[in-house]
Amino acid sequence: MPACELPHFYITCSIRHHSSSSAHLTLERSNTTPTPPAERCLLIWGDNSHGQVGVDNTFNEIVLRPQKVPIPVGAGPVISIACGARHTAVVTRPLTLVKAIKIPPLEEGRVWVCGAAGPHLGIGVTGGSHIFNLTQVPGLEDAKQVVCGTDHTVVVTNHGAVYTWGDGGNGKLGHGGVCAYERAPRLVEALSGLHIMGASCGNAHTIAVTAEGDLFSWGGGDYGKLGHGDVMRRAVPTPVRSLRNVRQISAGGSHTACIVDGILHTWGRGFDGRLGHQECTAEHTPRRVDALLTARVVGVSCGGKHTACVTEDKELFTFGDNHSGQLGSGDARSCGIPIAVTLPSSAIKADCGFNHTTACSADGRVFAFGWNTRGALGVGDTADRYRPTKVLGVRRPTTMACGAGSTAMFAGVCCDPTLFIPTSATAGSFVYVYLRRFARKFSSHCEKEMRDELMSTELFQSSTISLSIVIPAYNEEKRLLPTLSKIAKYVHEKRSTTPGWSVEVLVVDDGSKDQTSAVATKSGQDLDLNLRVITVRPNQGKGNAIREGMLHSRGEVMLMMDADGAHDIYDVDRLIGKLPLGQSRGGVSAVVIGTRDTNDATVKRTIPRKIFAFFFHLWVSLFCVRGIRDTQNGFKLFTRASARLLFPNQHLTRWAFDIELLFLTQRVFGMKIYQERVSFTDVAGSKLGLISASLTMARDVALVWALYTTHLWRITRRFGGFACATAVATTAPNDSSEGPGKTEN
Repeated sequence: MPACELPHFYITCSIRHHSSSSAHLTLERSNTTPTPPAERCLLIWGDNSHGQVGVDNTFNEIVLRPQKVPIPVGAGPVISIACGARHTAVVTRPLTLVKAIKIPPLEEGRVWVCGAAGPHLGIGVTGGSHIFNLTQVPGLEDAKQVVCGTDHTVVVTNHGAVYTWGDGGNGKLGHGGVCAYERAPRLVEALSGLHIMGASCGNAHTIAVTAEGDLFSWGGGDYGKLGHGDVMRRAVPTPVRSLRNVRQISAGGSHTACIVDGILHTWGRGFDGRLGHQECTAEHTPRRVDALLTARVVGVSCGGKHTACVTEDKELFTFGDNHSGQLGSGDARSCGIPIAVTLPSSAIKADCGFNHTTACSADGRVFAFGWNTRGALGVGDTADRYRPTKVLGVRRPTTMACGAGSTAMFAGVCCDPTLFIPTSATAGSFVYVYLRRFARKFSSHCEKEMRDELMSTELFQSSTISLSIVIPAYNEEKRLLPTLSKIAKYVHEKRSTTPGWSVEVLVVDDGSKDQTSAVATKSGQDLDLNLRVITVRPNQGKGNAIREGMLHSRGEVMLMMDADGAHDIYDVDRLIGKLPLGQSRGGVSAVVIGTRDTNDATVKRTIPRKIFAFFFHLWVSLFCVRGIRDTQNGFKLFTRASARLLFPNQHLTRWAFDIELLFLTQRVFGMKIYQERVSFTDVAGSKLGLISASLTMARDVALVWALYTTHLWRITRRFGGFACATAVATTAPNDSSEGPGKTEN
């Protein structure tokens, strides 16, 4: 969250203005629209779910790289930036260029906003469509600083006035009482007569500092974050009387910090060590950070649950919560005392978002670390970073800000356009848009079922059956009965030799136009099978049918097999035998694949299929999984634990779904894949067009790699109480008083 600094320039400028009786200014307006100096531009990236990056989020819900955002016509360079939870605000100078000046003028400054429609934008809207383009806030023409809380906004003008708008809960707007909200900028009358130099916003409180160095705070007082010695709410700005000569301020989620004569003071909630006092108790009044007494602090920024500061010797220190790596220490251990962060060059500034941090080095490079699920780090993916990682293409920012899931800065850029999300008709833009469309096409069913609907399926209940057999069927009325007869024979023999063994058969009718469902139902009754028919309308593909069957399975282990009877059901015992013994097999995170080895005499395949299988295997090995002899065999066994991880994350619904499941198993979750030879016979009546299906699958294989690598397809690692077998970073319980919490992956 951006801090407010009081550079001597502002004070000197004010004194010179009032002491000079006359001045001569030479003003010149360019005939063309001037560009910001040093080729700088406005860059925003990260969470764009509400349009806070300033671009349409139809295909850009997450912006993984710095995105050039066009500055509105008539606006000059950016002098202040702020990011909230769902909106972004900037202040721009006018386009007038000053050639010669003897008196520093009080320059005009316009405020522009974008993001979720609501009172926090200050443009008179309380809801509706998101604002994707920077829109001017009316009534403010001399702003010099803007700061954003979770859902409110504050502007400081060149004349020292303060305007606030947005959610007025806890009195954080400073207008007295607890107003519901303000849809337009409103002057904070309690600060009239004072020359405010800067302000900072937390989630539920606001602070401001005067030119004389006096600090005022108002809003929610929980944990003592207002610094008045109690936890009472203040609806109007109230001076913090224990501090004088304050030079810089910053408000976090539930804590506050300031610098007085080079000494850092913090107060508020101390959980996770965010105050830097080693102990984690709350402080109701400002307390100096003793660990930094020997280092003169020149800059500080408070995040949601952590703090960063820069010293006069250009060292960067962080402390507080570190579950996402936002301290940059290389691990996820929280720390209650300041720790030095190693950058390739000395640090000159830093800013904290809710769970991430950005820093600028003396040579102009920008580094980011911490929570990155929504792309807030700008490093091209959504993996958290526990050490400072360079943000490519960004140089020497003059102002920067971090929000809940986004980052913005006014900075120079590298000339390489491939470093940015494509916005013009280039080859890169076509590739990106294609990937986004493909990703969305096969993501909707996953996202909608992730919570309530998914957790209500049988897969996430306790197993009551030994083995579930899932059979996808599309127009299989002729081939289904022989297959079910073989299964019935196996089941009856197994029951007689293994007491307690139980089997269920799930036939998933994938939009068949014949009597597949009727044949399956009647066969189950005639053959005395525990059989259920799941009907899907319309036809959505074999992959979707398998997924639906697995989500409704009750077995400890689950077998997928084709309806054509090409496999011998008795081979399932060999697959189950590959699983480790000594524990519940359903609790083992593993997958067993039946392979059709060409050296096995029981394997019977046509020559064309062998040729296509050879080249397809090479293609799959290049992009997705290696060491698997037969990825496309429709005879695979899943334990209940592995199914809970794989099928909720499955996106593809047609032929290449096997590859995606194996990619998730091997490359994402790191589960064990066992292979066992099984018999196979080509059966007439296959609905697979060899050439067309092979080309489609080859495309899908490449897309599986591309979409998971670029994180356009995201992995959900936790479903309610069911956690992944792989390591999942723990997070502290979300504290609603501290702003937006970390979303689960």
